[in-house]
Amino acid sequence: MSILFSYDTLEDFMTAIGKLPENPVDVYRDIFQVGCGYIQKNKEKNNLKGNPLGYFRNWNEENGYYRVFTDDNFEEVLPEMQAADFAIMNGITYFGRRNTQERASKCFALILDIDGVTPKKLRFFLERAEKHKQFYAYPLPNYVALSGHNVHLYYLFEEPVSL
Repeated sequence: MSILFSYDTLEDFMTAIGKLPENPVDVYRDIFQVGCGYIQKNKEKNNLKGNPLGYFRNWNEENGYYRVFTDDNFEEVLPEMQAADFAIMNGITYFGRRNTQERASKCFALILDIDGVTPKKLRFFLERAEKHKQFYAYPLPNYVALSGHNVHLYYLFEEPVSL
């Protein structure tokens, strides 16, 4: 991969290198391996499986909300979170309705949030990762999510890590 041009925004850069936006439902289905039996289905009981949890809040509300994702409700729950002013979800499943260390079940992905990223810095990072991928010292992320001047790098595990 060799990029020689300058771009004003991270979005322009990603589009220029052929990285088109993906459907968030598809991304999170991939992260949590939906359909593979790792997370609970809606109304499934007594199976000792964890679930992804999302937290969202609107600026005009005093409190935020946790939402439990199940194997069969991503399409309904994710748009609700996307409509909020602030939303966050990590690559871990939890037992119950709180994302605490004691309730952690499995880790499906390492997600890094890097602030202050410019198109030039992102280009440099991706070029180096691509150039040196045979050494596994500088891995390419599975997904790159843009958030203003922030970049979220998603590294998915082949199998979830038990916590």
